Amino acid sequence: SMAESFNEERVNIHNSDILDYVKDCENSYDVIILDTSDPVGPAEGLYSSEFYSQLKRCLSKGGIVAIQSESPWWHEDIISTLSRILKSVFGKTIFYTAPVLSYPGGLWLFAITGDEFDLTPKRSLPEGLRFIKEDFLKNRYLPPFIEKML
Repeated sequence: SMAESFNEERVNIHNSDILDYVKDCENSYDVIILDTSDPVGPAEGLYSSEFYSQLKRCLSKGGIVAIQSESPWWHEDIISTLSRILKSVFGKTIFYTAPVLSYPGGLWLFAITGDEFDLTPKRSLPEGLRFIKEDFLKNRYLPPFIEKML
């Protein structure tokens, strides 16, 4: 059922090396979702200021990048570096946690970044959602041990 959204005409999926793709991309996307590998080997470039500066050019005005940002239990150095990079490249960065029970530790960190964006819902959220509510979008609480990484 999740893959059905791939049929949506507004969705563009590129199965390619993003380090190459962002070099020629400009003002194309409202939302970019990154679920990247850990920053080792060929994925090291995905955790650089140069990559995020190039990625920023891919965003339309008001566009955002949503990023899987590692485990707050085991990746403090990666999280701190990513936070510093995002804050230096983009005008606004928000971090939040979510339970991902299939990942080690069960708690994972994510970021939303862009130059200008508003997470206030434009319409009421649908009834029966189990993992998000409007208060979450307004009040993103992070425990102090995570805040000090950022």
